[in-house]
Amino acid sequence: MNKDLLVVNLFVHDMKAPLAVIGSGADRLQSGSTVSDEAGSQEELIQEILNENHSALVLLNQILKMDNAAVPIQAVEPGTTGSKSKQGVFRQMAAALFETRKKCAPSDLFNAIQSLDSHLIKILNAIDVLRRHKRFDTSGGEGDVTLQRMRRNVKTAIHYAQNALAVLKDHGEEKQISSCRIADIIQPAMVEVFDLLDPVVSEQARSADSLARLTRILNQKEVGLQISEDQWDQKIEADPDKIKQVIVNLLINAMKFRKMRIEVKAEIDTCQVTISVVDDGQGIAEKDRQFVFKNRFQVKSADDFPIRGHGIGLAGAQALLEGQNGYLALDDAPGGYTRFSAVLKQAIPES
Repeated sequence: MNKDLLVVNLFVHDMKAPLAVIGSGADRLQSGSTVSDEAGSQEELIQEILNENHSALVLLNQILKMDNAAVPIQAVEPGTTGSKSKQGVFRQMAAALFETRKKCAPSDLFNAIQSLDSHLIKILNAIDVLRRHKRFDTSGGEGDVTLQRMRRNVKTAIHYAQNALAVLKDHGEEKQISSCRIADIIQPAMVEVFDLLDPVVSEQARSADSLARLTRILNQKEVGLQISEDQWDQKIEADPDKIKQVIVNLLINAMKFRKMRIEVKAEIDTCQVTISVVDDGQGIAEKDRQFVFKNRFQVKSADDFPIRGHGIGLAGAQALLEGQNGYLALDDAPGGYTRFSAVLKQAIPES
């Protein structure tokens, strides 16, 4: 059983929860519509969300080779803690994925997830149109709250899809190794993470035209960025999209578990690139360190965080780095800090 493909399967499976939230939210909006002058266009947008959501769910079930009537994961109720039940679920998922791989080439899987991602983007666009034109009560009413929740969940699903696609690129012929600046990895990663957490800050980070300005913006959100001006523009050999996804996953974990602040540091020398993300959270107990890179490692839950707490992101990051002559390192002091470092071994190209 290929570890990377199991990671992909887990990413795809985790889209089911946000898609369920999107579907129930659209149903609620459809039944509670009160706008009359623009009711037609409003209803069309809601129906588009429902249609695209249904198409995404159909694709999910095709990818997982599970139909709606018999999805093994549904046998485990939310909150189940029994390790035996969880192990049974993952064995079934692994077996289903193994059978799928016999019939489906990685390129076919990549195309299916890419199609799923396009449905998610259409949902996001429809939600944004509804919010932008204020077709629902935007003074804190239920309609606006529902739309905000739907938007958070579709962004979460898109995040999972992008992770799955990034891992799958290592199995096809779509290698995109090129000379790219560190800035072209870290800045887009910040934009993507804050798009999940604070869209206003995301836009500010996107428009930042210098390292100094980006650093000031991030500092306001208790995120430090440590890198020199010359290294900010230094070029390295990497697939920028994949490394960006690695940094996104590390940032999301750090945001989730920090007490107050995180620090991002990039260092480049003649033989390797190291991008570290440090949080000041509770740390990881020594007994748990061996499980950190397992697919479902979890320290604690955080119900108010858009991305649920598990180790798929770390397993995915590790898979992406291994495909580029790199690795993921952990330096942890319980009660003090947690540092995850993405390390790429390479000869740095001339500027």
